[in-house]
Amino acid sequence: MIFSGQMLYQLLKPVITFSLNAYFKRIDVIGTENLEQDGVIYVCNHPSALFDPIVAASRAKKSVYFLAGAEWFGSGFQQWLFRNEMNMIPVYRPWLAKDKKKAESSNDEMFRACYESLAEGKRVIIFPEASSVTVPWVREIKTGAVRIMLGAEDFMKGEKKVKIIPIGLNYTNSHRFQTSVVMNVGEPIDFSDLISKSWNDDKEKVVAMTDRVRQRMIDLLYYPDDLEQFEFIKDVKKLMTGVLKSELGVAEGDVAEEFRIRKQIVNEINQITTNKPEDAKVVATELRSYIETFEAIGFRQYNPFEESGFLAFLKAVGLIISLPLFVIGAIFNLIPFLMAQGVYKHFFKGKVTKKDAQGQLNSAFAGSLGFASGLAVYLVWYIILWVIESQFIAVWLAFVLSVVLGYSCGRFAMLWYKWTIQTGKYIRWQWLVISNLELIKSLLATRLRLINKLVKLRQS
Repeated sequence: MIFSGQMLYQLLKPVITFSLNAYFKRIDVIGTENLEQDGVIYVCNHPSALFDPIVAASRAKKSVYFLAGAEWFGSGFQQWLFRNEMNMIPVYRPWLAKDKKKAESSNDEMFRACYESLAEGKRVIIFPEASSVTVPWVREIKTGAVRIMLGAEDFMKGEKKVKIIPIGLNYTNSHRFQTSVVMNVGEPIDFSDLISKSWNDDKEKVVAMTDRVRQRMIDLLYYPDDLEQFEFIKDVKKLMTGVLKSELGVAEGDVAEEFRIRKQIVNEINQITTNKPEDAKVVATELRSYIETFEAIGFRQYNPFEESGFLAFLKAVGLIISLPLFVIGAIFNLIPFLMAQGVYKHFFKGKVTKKDAQGQLNSAFAGSLGFASGLAVYLVWYIILWVIESQFIAVWLAFVLSVVLGYSCGRFAMLWYKWTIQTGKYIRWQWLVISNLELIKSLLATRLRLINKLVKLRQS
């Protein structure tokens, strides 16, 4: 094998990181300082299959090791590649294995591999929900992380302490291109009170420690549980996030503060729906009607009330000036973009079922498989362009033109397209102001009334 000593991991990491930055509109990290500790176990929610480990790994400067279902490893070269070059440790899940006794014995190897990795100061990431399902809250989790932590400390005979650090991945929609994700990395979890407490047996202690792990994971996500009022909360976030940011003077780009505000909205809605269910029901119905009316006239995911006319004017001028860069970006990237869509539809779409079953492709894989399709197609495309151009110009110049310029202009083309859509909607909005002023006045009055109602419910 040409690559050894994790060279393949190191080579792929910048490529995947660049690709993730192109796929997602934004990837923000809260608690970066907690992402670079040695000899730790990271526990992370698992809403989006392959995206979850690569997003986490792309933001960590140091290499991380992943626990992954053994059923994905295959055999021979594939198994060697996953184990030795991609930092993956197989977990044999008895409920999926044909030979349950063999699976349980094989996990002894997994535990030892984790112990040795942690003893060497390596970083291990675990997805304790044990399967990937696209929900924005933490499901029930397994006890493996705690057991590995305690086992590793015994393995090292108390010479080192192993920390468990929670990670919360908050996607707006990982299955759609150009959406956002907030990766929230928490503080190391303190178990000192539980460890020192007297327990009837070790199992009871492990369960209590696992419950604490789950709670700390919940703290890092917007949504605390499987909520009946999920849609209501989403609607309130659409309406109130901008209002609260303005009210509290939150600077643009202050991700941690934005997360706190959104978390606050969720907590307050939970309190309102619990303490004043009838009032909450009335507001929820009115708010849904308002949003549906708004979306019916073509303003989904865009709020013209929060955009100034001056900013819209600057965008329009910028669009005209930067049109040549958009054209270059489109020329370099439109064909592979369409090809990637075709690859996904032909090879993966039919295999991604709506049933979220363990051990097989399911709906949670949709976004990451679409990303993988794009990554493969674009890599081949840029290499072909580079080879063709290098026949006529210097190799280094061909690289700059095909890869650097193509990638950069492609990203700008996406931004240019977004600005075009927003500017078009703003123009349509101004036309509605002229042609249907009564509708605009009604929407504005409803908006203000709903905001006031929600503010009163918050304060009462």
